[in-house]
Amino acid sequence: MRTLKKLQKEPSFSEIKKALLRNFLYSADSESMQILLNIYKLEEQIDNVFPNYISVKSLRKDILQFLRNKEGKELIASNLTELIHDDINRFELIVYLNGYKRGFRAYDHANDLEVITLRDITFETLYSRNLLYHYENENQDVQLFREEIMRELHHSKGLVGQIMEQLYWYNAKVLKKKIFKLNDHVDRQLYFDIRNGEQEIQVIDNVLSYRELLGLNKKLLRFMYKDGIRIYETAYWNGLNDLVLRRYHS
Repeated sequence: MRTLKKLQKEPSFSEIKKALLRNFLYSADSESMQILLNIYKLEEQIDNVFPNYISVKSLRKDILQFLRNKEGKELIASNLTELIHDDINRFELIVYLNGYKRGFRAYDHANDLEVITLRDITFETLYSRNLLYHYENENQDVQLFREEIMRELHHSKGLVGQIMEQLYWYNAKVLKKKIFKLNDHVDRQLYFDIRNGEQEIQVIDNVLSYRELLGLNKKLLRFMYKDGIRIYETAYWNGLNDLVLRRYHS
Protein backbone atom coordinates (compact mmCIF):
# COMPACT_ATOMS: atom_id res chain seq x y z
CA MET A 1 0.00 0.00 0.00
CA ARG A 2 1.42 3.28 -1.04
CA THR A 3 1.99 5.98 1.49
CA LEU A 4 0.89 9.34 0.20
CA LYS A 5 3.05 12.18 1.41
CA LYS A 6 1.59 15.61 1.68
CA LEU A 7 3.44 18.07 -0.41
CA GLN A 8 4.31 21.05 1.68
CA LYS A 9 4.02 24.27 -0.20
CA GLU A 10 7.10 26.45 0.17
CA PRO A 11 6.30 29.92 1.50
CA SER A 12 6.30 32.69 -1.05
CA PHE A 13 8.58 35.70 -0.79
CA SER A 14 5.60 37.80 0.24
CA GLU A 15 4.74 35.37 3.05
CA ILE A 16 8.34 35.42 4.28
CA LYS A 17 8.25 39.22 4.51
CA LYS A 18 4.94 39.09 6.38
CA ALA A 19 6.40 36.56 8.81
CA LEU A 20 9.40 38.80 9.44
CA LEU A 21 7.06 41.71 10.11
CA ARG A 22 5.04 39.65 12.58
CA ASN A 23 8.18 38.47 14.40
CA PHE A 24 9.37 42.04 14.78
CA LEU A 25 6.03 43.52 15.76
CA TYR A 26 4.70 40.86 18.13
CA SER A 27 7.91 39.24 19.40
CA ALA A 28 10.22 42.32 19.41
CA ASP A 29 12.68 40.42 17.19
CA SER A 30 15.01 43.14 15.92
CA GLU A 31 16.90 40.68 13.72
CA SER A 32 13.73 40.05 11.71
CA MET A 33 13.41 43.77 10.98
CA GLN A 34 17.07 44.00 9.97
CA ILE A 35 16.62 41.09 7.56
CA LEU A 36 13.47 42.72 6.18
CA LEU A 37 15.23 46.06 5.63
CA ASN A 38 18.06 44.27 3.86
CA ILE A 39 15.50 42.59 1.60
CA TYR A 40 13.90 45.93 0.72
CA LYS A 41 17.32 47.43 0.08
CA LEU A 42 18.17 44.67 -2.40
CA GLU A 43 14.69 44.33 -3.86
CA GLU A 44 13.64 47.96 -4.26
CA GLN A 45 16.72 49.97 -3.33
CA ILE A 46 14.92 51.25 -0.25
CA ASP A 47 17.52 52.23 2.33
CA ASN A 48 16.28 55.46 3.85
CA VAL A 49 13.82 54.36 6.53
CA PHE A 50 14.14 56.67 9.53
CA PRO A 51 10.78 57.24 11.23
CA ASN A 52 10.19 60.26 13.43
CA TYR A 53 9.10 58.60 16.65
CA ILE A 54 6.52 60.14 18.92
CA SER A 55 7.49 62.32 21.81
CA VAL A 56 7.14 60.50 25.11
CA LYS A 57 6.16 63.85 26.61
CA SER A 58 3.13 64.05 24.30
CA LEU A 59 1.95 60.58 25.26
CA ARG A 60 2.57 61.23 28.94
CA LYS A 61 0.63 64.49 28.72
CA ASP A 62 -2.36 62.65 27.24
CA ILE A 63 -2.25 60.05 30.01
CA LEU A 64 -2.03 62.72 32.72
CA GLN A 65 -5.01 64.49 31.21
CA PHE A 66 -7.04 61.29 31.35
CA LEU A 67 -5.97 60.62 34.96
CA ARG A 68 -6.29 64.25 36.06
CA ASN A 69 -8.39 63.36 39.12
CA LYS A 70 -6.36 60.30 40.09
CA GLU A 71 -4.00 60.32 43.06
CA GLY A 72 -0.45 59.44 42.04
CA LYS A 73 -1.16 60.07 38.35
CA GLU A 74 2.44 61.16 37.66
CA LEU A 75 3.83 57.79 38.72
CA ILE A 76 1.17 55.91 36.76
CA ALA A 77 1.86 57.94 33.59
CA SER A 78 5.60 57.44 33.97
CA ASN A 79 5.28 53.68 34.46
CA LEU A 80 2.89 53.26 31.55
CA THR A 81 5.00 55.22 29.05
CA GLU A 82 8.07 53.24 30.09
CA LEU A 83 6.15 49.97 29.84
CA ILE A 84 4.86 50.44 26.27
CA HIS A 85 7.31 52.90 24.73
CA ASP A 86 9.28 50.26 22.81
CA ASP A 87 6.05 48.61 21.64
CA ILE A 88 4.81 51.90 20.21
CA ASN A 89 8.14 52.49 18.46
CA ARG A 90 7.88 49.10 16.75
CA PHE A 91 4.36 49.86 15.57
CA GLU A 92 5.48 53.23 14.24
CA LEU A 93 8.35 51.66 12.32
CA ILE A 94 5.96 49.24 10.60
CA VAL A 95 3.56 52.07 9.71
CA TYR A 96 6.44 54.20 8.44
CA LEU A 97 7.79 51.37 6.32
CA ASN A 98 4.38 50.78 4.72
CA GLY A 99 3.91 54.48 3.99
CA TYR A 100 7.42 54.86 2.61
CA LYS A 101 7.03 51.89 0.27
CA ARG A 102 3.77 53.26 -1.08
CA GLY A 103 5.29 56.69 -1.65
CA PHE A 104 8.34 55.15 -3.28
CA ARG A 105 6.01 53.42 -5.77
CA ALA A 106 3.76 56.44 -6.46
CA TYR A 107 5.00 57.09 -9.98
CA ASP A 108 2.18 59.44 -10.99
CA HIS A 109 2.74 61.66 -7.99
CA ALA A 110 6.49 61.48 -8.60
CA ASN A 111 5.98 62.72 -12.16
CA ASP A 112 4.01 65.71 -10.90
CA LEU A 113 6.58 66.47 -8.21
CA GLU A 114 9.40 66.22 -10.73
CA VAL A 115 7.72 68.83 -12.96
CA ILE A 116 7.46 71.20 -10.00
CA THR A 117 11.05 70.43 -8.99
CA LEU A 118 12.50 71.22 -12.41
CA ARG A 119 10.92 74.67 -12.25
CA ASP A 120 12.72 75.25 -8.96
CA ILE A 121 16.03 73.35 -9.11
CA THR A 122 18.56 72.97 -11.92
CA PHE A 123 19.61 69.59 -13.32
CA GLU A 124 23.14 70.06 -11.98
CA THR A 125 21.88 70.73 -8.47
CA LEU A 126 19.53 67.76 -8.54
CA TYR A 127 22.36 65.35 -9.29
CA SER A 128 24.17 66.43 -6.12
CA ARG A 129 21.17 66.61 -3.78
CA ASN A 130 20.59 63.98 -1.11
CA LEU A 131 17.35 65.60 0.05
CA LEU A 132 14.60 67.19 -1.99
CA TYR A 133 11.56 68.62 -0.19
CA HIS A 134 11.59 66.13 2.66
CA TYR A 135 11.63 68.70 5.43
CA GLU A 136 11.66 72.18 3.89
CA ASN A 137 8.69 73.31 1.83
CA GLU A 138 9.31 76.99 1.19
CA ASN A 139 8.28 76.60 -2.44
CA GLN A 140 4.56 77.45 -2.59
CA ASP A 141 3.87 75.01 -5.44
CA VAL A 142 5.46 72.22 -3.39
CA GLN A 143 3.43 73.20 -0.34
CA LEU A 144 0.16 73.11 -2.28
CA PHE A 145 1.09 69.80 -3.91
CA ARG A 146 1.98 68.23 -0.56
CA GLU A 147 -1.27 69.46 1.00
CA GLU A 148 -3.23 67.95 -1.89
CA ILE A 149 -1.51 64.58 -1.46
CA MET A 150 -2.03 64.62 2.31
CA ARG A 151 -5.74 65.30 1.82
CA GLU A 152 -5.96 62.33 -0.54
CA LEU A 153 -4.21 60.08 1.96
CA HIS A 154 -6.14 61.33 4.95
CA HIS A 155 -9.46 60.65 3.24
CA SER A 156 -8.36 57.32 1.83
CA LYS A 157 -10.57 54.55 3.23
CA GLY A 158 -7.84 52.08 2.42
CA LEU A 159 -5.29 53.92 4.54
CA VAL A 160 -7.68 54.44 7.45
CA GLY A 161 -8.77 50.80 7.33
CA GLN A 162 -5.21 49.51 7.12
CA ILE A 163 -3.96 51.43 10.13
CA MET A 164 -7.07 50.64 12.17
CA GLU A 165 -6.75 46.93 11.41
CA GLN A 166 -3.06 46.86 12.27
CA LEU A 167 -3.72 48.75 15.48
CA TYR A 168 -6.64 46.47 16.41
CA TRP A 169 -4.54 43.31 16.16
CA TYR A 170 -1.51 44.90 17.80
CA ASN A 171 -3.63 46.08 20.69
CA ALA A 172 -5.22 42.64 21.10
CA LYS A 173 -1.89 40.81 21.08
CA VAL A 174 0.43 43.26 22.85
CA LEU A 175 -0.80 46.60 24.17
CA LYS A 176 -4.02 45.68 25.98
CA LYS A 177 -2.34 42.90 27.92
CA LYS A 178 0.32 45.26 29.21
CA ILE A 179 -2.14 47.99 30.13
CA PHE A 180 -4.31 45.58 32.11
CA LYS A 181 -1.21 44.46 34.02
CA LEU A 182 -0.26 48.04 34.80
CA ASN A 183 -1.24 47.66 38.46
CA ASP A 184 1.57 45.12 38.83
CA HIS A 185 4.05 47.89 38.02
CA VAL A 186 2.59 50.60 40.24
CA ASP A 187 3.56 50.76 43.91
CA ARG A 188 1.72 52.53 46.65
CA GLN A 189 3.11 55.95 47.50
CA LEU A 190 3.65 57.47 50.93
CA TYR A 191 2.51 61.07 51.30
CA PHE A 192 3.93 63.16 54.15
CA ASP A 193 1.52 65.82 55.34
CA ILE A 194 2.91 68.33 57.84
CA ARG A 195 0.34 70.48 59.62
CA ASN A 196 0.82 72.55 62.78
CA GLY A 197 4.23 71.03 63.25
CA GLU A 198 2.86 67.51 63.26
CA GLN A 199 3.75 64.98 60.56
CA GLU A 200 1.08 62.68 59.21
CA ILE A 201 1.83 59.81 56.84
CA GLN A 202 -0.84 58.89 54.31
CA VAL A 203 -0.83 56.00 51.86
CA ILE A 204 -1.92 56.84 48.34
CA ASP A 205 -3.52 53.88 46.61
CA ASN A 206 -2.53 53.97 42.92
CA VAL A 207 -4.49 50.87 41.92
CA LEU A 208 -6.50 51.47 38.76
CA SER A 209 -10.01 50.14 38.37
CA TYR A 210 -11.13 48.05 35.39
CA ARG A 211 -12.95 51.09 34.00
CA GLU A 212 -9.83 53.24 34.33
CA LEU A 213 -7.67 50.61 32.63
CA LEU A 214 -10.20 50.29 29.82
CA GLY A 215 -10.29 54.06 29.45
CA LEU A 216 -6.49 54.20 29.30
CA ASN A 217 -6.50 51.59 26.57
CA LYS A 218 -9.02 53.56 24.50
CA LYS A 219 -7.06 56.74 25.06
CA LEU A 220 -3.87 55.07 23.87
CA LEU A 221 -5.56 53.68 20.75
CA ARG A 222 -6.88 57.10 19.77
CA PHE A 223 -3.44 58.58 20.32
CA MET A 224 -1.70 55.89 18.27
CA TYR A 225 -4.25 56.10 15.46
CA LYS A 226 -3.68 59.84 15.01
CA ASP A 227 0.05 59.28 15.33
CA GLY A 228 -0.10 56.46 12.78
CA ILE A 229 -1.81 58.69 10.22
CA ARG A 230 0.83 61.38 10.76
CA ILE A 231 3.69 58.91 10.41
CA TYR A 232 2.22 57.29 7.31
CA GLU A 233 1.77 60.66 5.58
CA THR A 234 5.33 61.72 6.45
CA ALA A 235 6.72 58.40 5.24
CA TYR A 236 4.74 58.59 2.00
CA TRP A 237 6.10 62.07 1.31
CA ASN A 238 9.68 61.01 2.07
CA GLY A 239 9.37 57.95 -0.17
CA LEU A 240 7.95 60.09 -2.96
CA ASN A 241 10.81 62.58 -2.70
CA ASP A 242 13.38 59.79 -2.72
CA LEU A 243 11.76 58.32 -5.82
CA VAL A 244 12.23 61.60 -7.68
CA LEU A 245 15.83 61.92 -6.50
CA ARG A 246 16.58 58.32 -7.49
CA ARG A 247 15.93 59.26 -11.12
CA TYR A 248 18.96 61.54 -10.97
CA HIS A 249 21.21 59.33 -8.87
CA SER A 250 20.93 56.05 -10.79
